[in-house]
Amino acid sequence: MWKATRQVTRQVTRRSFLTAGSVAAVAAAAVPVEVDAGQATAEEASNIAVVNAFCAASVVPFAWEKVAMPLISDRKYRASQNVPLVEGPDAIVEFLKSFAGNATSVGFDII
Repeated sequence: MWKATRQVTRQVTRRSFLTAGSVAAVAAAAVPVEVDAGQATAEEASNIAVVNAFCAASVVPFAWEKVAMPLISDRKYRASQNVPLVEGPDAIVEFLKSFAGNATSVGFDII
């Protein structure tokens, strides 16, 4: 059996395209969006605590023994991609002393 079908073609104009896009953008902006990163794992929470303690201890004038307190033996520090990795609290403190010993202020950008 043969069936006849009718195909409808609609030409999309620039005006109809932009109108539809504008309506969709307004509708999308009206929908409330909530972003939730989720609950931190135990390891992540531990890392956050170490970073917070390290930042809190890093005040001028430096009390290097307090800076080293949150650092345990397996901690690693890299100031940037171009600087070698430093391992262990003593090595990290010595590295920090090499450029921060005469600092007048400390600031952190945590990304």
